[in-house]
Amino acid sequence: MCVQHDYTPKETTNMDGAVQTVYPRNNWSSMVLYNCGHLKNSVLTPDTINSQTIAFLHMFKWLENDEIGLVPFACNFLEGHNKVVENGAKLDRF
Repeated sequence: MCVQHDYTPKETTNMDGAVQTVYPRNNWSSMVLYNCGHLKNSVLTPDTINSQTIAFLHMFKWLENDEIGLVPFACNFLEGHNKVVENGAKLDRF
């Protein structure tokens, strides 16, 4: 489960100065709740995690979209992408 952000980076380079890559499920992995009992997550062995690409892990490539649950948007604030609405109780997108 995660917040399924609709996010496209504005910057053309990342914090290391490398070219910024736009990819599906961008920032979804910034906060994740894993169901360790879900059959598809059984592929996440230490060997798999240590040998797969960063993209495989960040984009949850072992899962289909309908296999990724939703966490409420307010649970994962992205600096520069989200804002606090005037009443202070709700988070929203810029």
